[in-house]
Amino acid sequence: MKFLKSLKSQQRQIIEKIQFIMQMIATGATGKTAIQTAWFEEAVDIPLSSGLTFGTEDPMMANEILQDLRRRRDEAESGGYNTSQDAYEMRFELCEAEDAVAELITNEAIGQVLTGTNSSSTDLEMHEYENLLERASNSHALLPMVAVPPLGGSRQDEQRFMEDNRLVAKYLSTALRRHGDRASCSVGIVVTKLDSLFDSEEEARNELTDELLMRWLRPLVQVVNQSQKVFSAAIIPTSAFGWQNAEPIVSPSESGATTMYRLKDRYAESYNTTPLLLWTLLNGLLPVQYERTSAEQEAAVSRVVHMLASDLEHMPHWCIPIKEAGRSLI
Repeated sequence: MKFLKSLKSQQRQIIEKIQFIMQMIATGATGKTAIQTAWFEEAVDIPLSSGLTFGTEDPMMANEILQDLRRRRDEAESGGYNTSQDAYEMRFELCEAEDAVAELITNEAIGQVLTGTNSSSTDLEMHEYENLLERASNSHALLPMVAVPPLGGSRQDEQRFMEDNRLVAKYLSTALRRHGDRASCSVGIVVTKLDSLFDSEEEARNELTDELLMRWLRPLVQVVNQSQKVFSAAIIPTSAFGWQNAEPIVSPSESGATTMYRLKDRYAESYNTTPLLLWTLLNGLLPVQYERTSAEQEAAVSRVVHMLASDLEHMPHWCIPIKEAGRSLI
């Protein structure tokens, strides 16, 4: 019995060393904060079918998350989410019962870094630019995001969508070029604000075929398929507010900027955001599995990967795989 307890303790120590990094890449007002809020509302501390939970073991951090949720709800209902100004670090644990089996590290992404940085930028802006690329080049999971143009949108909305595709693809390509190892990260291409274009999941899935999505997102898909640094990749359509639950905000934003929205109701009913989180956790851990230096460590990661894969398989989701184990599927 003592031997079994000792062995279990050793296994926990090995598991607790699993650590991986995720970074979003998106322009301003793309929906990054809305997706993170949906994760907090619907996925944090709620047990998955495998028994795993995603959240924080620290009660003080949990309290901060709850306080932040209250603030975000007020923002979403009144004038829409405020744009992120601080790339602060966030740490979350993937837990089995009381034991942390993995730790996710991420940073709030400042979309203005992508659209506002050029050769004449200030030293501070260049510092934020380099920090973003540094974090992205060390991430095990990258989430480039693009917001679809709204239904009945202007020519500027369509132009913004195409420009965002190209710009985000450039940042993704640069981050991958800086990655040191072959097949060292996974890429989830996230389509946001799907509800601004369609009234229901059925309508969206009928209209957005795999072929159309890949054609829409061709700059990003090409980067992923041409890179030897990408282990797995997929396109994941989302709606953070939910169907018919958002209204556009009239804003003095610059011409061509992404349309911002506020909630019609107090609470969002997000679509496909929890599966996005599971995909990110699962595919962020896959490259880590091959970084392990011992059979025990690899087995520990493999166990968590299988649990997450089972959770995702048994949850309704919309995901278009485009790369697995470094091999293109298209």
